[in-house]
Amino acid sequence: MSEKDKKYYWLKLKRDFFKRHDIQIIEGMDNGKDYILFYLKLLCESVDHEGNLRFSKEIPYDDKMLATITRTNVDVVRTAVKIFTSLGMMELLDDGTYYMNKIEEMIGSETYWAEKKRIQRKATKELDNVQLLSNDCPTCPSKSIEKEIDIELEKDTDKELNKEKEKDKETITMVLNAYAPNGSELRNALNEFKEMRSKMKKPLTVRALKQALNQLDKLSGSDEMTKIAIVDQSLNKGWQSFYELKVNNAPNKPNKTMEETADELASYLDEMNGGI
Repeated sequence: MSEKDKKYYWLKLKRDFFKRHDIQIIEGMDNGKDYILFYLKLLCESVDHEGNLRFSKEIPYDDKMLATITRTNVDVVRTAVKIFTSLGMMELLDDGTYYMNKIEEMIGSETYWAEKKRIQRKATKELDNVQLLSNDCPTCPSKSIEKEIDIELEKDTDKELNKEKEKDKETITMVLNAYAPNGSELRNALNEFKEMRSKMKKPLTVRALKQALNQLDKLSGSDEMTKIAIVDQSLNKGWQSFYELKVNNAPNKPNKTMEETADELASYLDEMNGGI
């Protein structure tokens, strides 16, 4: 990858990060500060992979590998992963990839051309400040040539920035339109799911929606009626994701799965915190 194709990322933490209820709950546990430090290291590790943690396309991370790359005791890693998963702070996907939830709210990024533009504007501002103190003629040939070069550079960077903006124009509606026709029973169910997430103050992003729809395909075997049933299940339970359809013919209520418990615990924390 050339220097001009690179994209730079950074992690943004809100000032009240350590006041989040899930963070306070973890910090109050034995080894809680170790768990929080491990969580921050995972966020940093995933920031340039859109929240995904995986060693390679063929090999997912295991506990020992995560312990090695974060320089954390493996027992701390094992316990912390269970806690983060149960609190909805991270997910283990079907292919073994770990996904850090809420990462979309914490990622800052900048392309090579955006960086050039920012540096150029800063340099131009400094040059203008120097010009105020200078006795040089502002219309001399050398100044005109420099100005023409600056204008050309600005045009080039603007073109590249516009290209980057075009890539980000995909919307939730476009993704849903491509997946299910408007007015269909499946589309209506997905619209309700989207509205439910918004009411929970957990609005879907384009990336999160695509990931959820891929999960829906896997769980349903691409059968539309099964998809509708799975979406309805999440709506009835107030779940933030899609899970395997539960068929209960027994008179007694079955035990909750870890996914159900995690979703309910995360929802409870959201209500306590007014939406984390």
